[in-house]
Amino acid sequence: MSDRQLRGYFTWRTQVRAGNVEETSLSFAFVYLYELLCGIGCADAQDGFRAIKSFWEPTAPLPRARPLRPRLVGRLCCLSQPAD
Repeated sequence: MSDRQLRGYFTWRTQVRAGNVEETSLSFAFVYLYELLCGIGCADAQDGFRAIKSFWEPTAPLPRARPLRPRLVGRLCCLSQPAD
């Protein structure tokens, strides 16, 4: 991302974390969701799950990406499993 895009992303993400989910580009949404999958900004996997769930509800800012939610939740479950 360019410096301008990065600043825009961090501004948007700050609003999302405060509960103000506004429509954005699909790219910003994916960066945010993959941050959650990697545990960035989350206390634990359950917190990450709650953040993903609240991102899609109630406004679902990106309706065309809605079908991806089950896949993202599945990835979160896989990533949060302790290694044997």
